[in-house]
Amino acid sequence: MLRFIKKITMRKKSPIKRYRISLKNAFDFSVAEQRGIVVLCVILLLLIVFYICLSRHYKESQGYLLTENSTIDSFLLSQRHYSDSMHASWNTYSRDTYGKQGKQVFTPFHFCPDTMKASDWKRLGFSEKQASQIANYQSKGGKFYKKEDLGKMYCITAETYSILEPYIQIASSEKKNEKPKEPVLMERMTHRFELNAVDSADLLLITGIGEKTASRIISYRKKLGGFIHIDQLKEVYSIDDERFSKIEPHLYVNAAIIRKINVNEADFVTLVKHPYIDDYLAKTIVNQRNKSGKYASLEDMKRKLLIPDELFQKIKPYLTAE
Repeated sequence: MLRFIKKITMRKKSPIKRYRISLKNAFDFSVAEQRGIVVLCVILLLLIVFYICLSRHYKESQGYLLTENSTIDSFLLSQRHYSDSMHASWNTYSRDTYGKQGKQVFTPFHFCPDTMKASDWKRLGFSEKQASQIANYQSKGGKFYKKEDLGKMYCITAETYSILEPYIQIASSEKKNEKPKEPVLMERMTHRFELNAVDSADLLLITGIGEKTASRIISYRKKLGGFIHIDQLKEVYSIDDERFSKIEPHLYVNAAIIRKINVNEADFVTLVKHPYIDDYLAKTIVNQRNKSGKYASLEDMKRKLLIPDELFQKIKPYLTAE
């Protein structure tokens, strides 16, 4: 009966008043329902804050990764430029040595090798480097006792010798019955060179070393910062045990003149260029230094980075912690 009376009363009221009453009844919550709504709002607010913080953290981590990747990319690009420059230098040397057609052009004339100067060798058709090597051999007391002695020079190929052989004039020896000693062989057997100071011309005087091998030795010495023992020559491409046994008696090492890298100042690119330091170790050295400050000593660096003892003993002579 009460419900019926309410319905009749509602019908008598205007539509606007009926709408207001219905709206009020719809949002008339109990105390328990009000508490539930408050808890739900708090949870939604926490979720929104968490999402905002997570987004910022993700952007910061992405920025760090981009920075690290850019460092590595710049290193790889510098290595590619270095490789391209070496390749271009070799091509330039090849063109200077063998001419535009890949073959040296000679203008032969009759000559006595012992009286020739560097300018005369170049006038004959030799390159600047070849003429310098022959002149260096002569300045050390080298003599040409017969035609074949000129062909034994490492900078003169068999093809070049065959072209020049008809024009070579050797002064007759006063002692015809005495077999002359080969000065190149005597030089190789009696003289020893310091590996960290020797140049390509001197290396060419050693049995078992040609132009390419001499160039590789000089290049590897530059990357290392110098040799600390003679056995490191085995790390050079093309030098096996047999060739090393021929080279080793003519060389010695002064480890006091090697170039060292300061681990408290060197950047990633400088460290990773060393043959004994890979990308991971170079990056770890730099990151730990930036995080906790300079290293007190090389042993301090080993302890902090947990470097294996075998690797540490290998790289220690080339590092300093000043």
